[in-house]
Amino acid sequence: MIKVNSSGEVQWQNYIAAASGFGTNMSCIQSQDSSFLMTGFTNLGAGSRDFYLAKFDPSGTFQWMKTIGSTGIDVSASLLQTNDGSTVISGYTNSYGSGNNDMYIVKLNENYISCENVVNQSISSGAWGTVLADVPNVTNSTPLINSHSPVTGSGGTLTTICQIVGLSNINSEIPEMFYLDQNYPNPFNPSTSISFSLPEKSLVTLRVYNILGREINVLHNNKLNAGNHKIIWDASGYPTGVYFYRMEAGSYTESKKMLLVK
Repeated sequence: MIKVNSSGEVQWQNYIAAASGFGTNMSCIQSQDSSFLMTGFTNLGAGSRDFYLAKFDPSGTFQWMKTIGSTGIDVSASLLQTNDGSTVISGYTNSYGSGNNDMYIVKLNENYISCENVVNQSISSGAWGTVLADVPNVTNSTPLINSHSPVTGSGGTLTTICQIVGLSNINSEIPEMFYLDQNYPNPFNPSTSISFSLPEKSLVTLRVYNILGREINVLHNNKLNAGNHKIIWDASGYPTGVYFYRMEAGSYTESKKMLLVK
């Protein structure tokens, strides 16, 4: 990633890399907090190609990178940030859908959390290279413009892979201790609610694992005020089976089992 000012002078440059992986950048935007988001595809995730989302602060310092996708090929092409602070990434996939390559769109909330398989990746970064100011050869051409009448049809199938219904505060009562409730209903199809209690403001991480112990979902990873909270997990995109959810808040950790039956 290279940033230049309006005069074309380089302000900073940075790279991210992994020793045994690769990545290709496809799009970059400046987010609402003036940081920079970059997306593309990489082989560091669950499949041979996965979406990735990387964040740099306003000065170009690398912050973090996440991969999104399943065991097939998931290639990101573009991203944007919405008015509510969410981030939307689009591309194509053969991990999901009904064809060889289907259109694929993922939405992450303001904390960059999605219901899909989002994994934080540890990679290296640094500044490198030499930038030279060249005088380009600019040729003005008269473009040939043809007007076409597009043909618009309807068809196709829209499939929801998964959806986070949301996090809510159950009441204003301050509990005396940390506690993670059993999900309800259990067994469930396709969504279930997970309630937990915080006696103090805490950084809360709530993850979902499959029967093999592989992390498949991060439902929450941010600070929450003291109180009783509930989050709903929509497992529409996951098969019948036993799953585990694990909460970490300060020094408190707790795991419980749940059953999805379709």
